[in-house]
Amino acid sequence: MRDCALAAGSTPRFTWVSDDFLNARAVEARSGLPLYVPASEPLSVGMFRVDGRLAYARGLALRPLGETIADTLSWIRSPGGQGGRKVGLSPEKEQELLEAWNAAAKG
Repeated sequence: MRDCALAAGSTPRFTWVSDDFLNARAVEARSGLPLYVPASEPLSVGMFRVDGRLAYARGLALRPLGETIADTLSWIRSPGGQGGRKVGLSPEKEQELLEAWNAAAKG
């Protein structure tokens, strides 16, 4: 998280929301929140369960995390970044969801 904040030049604020809240608003795990896996979906399909030992044994070398984050952010922000793909929530949709979540929590 710290490395992402440094690369983006921002201070993130994280808000946990429930699966029920996201499902009720038709937020899709794969396109709306690409790293979100609903509790109802088994992780056994492979996400987050990849054993990298063989790749390391065959010479995989990782760059420093901060460098990878900065390069990825630069690519996303560039003209035509992400290869033209639109993945994730728009800032407006994210704000709308957070406002609805916070209103429900107060209410």
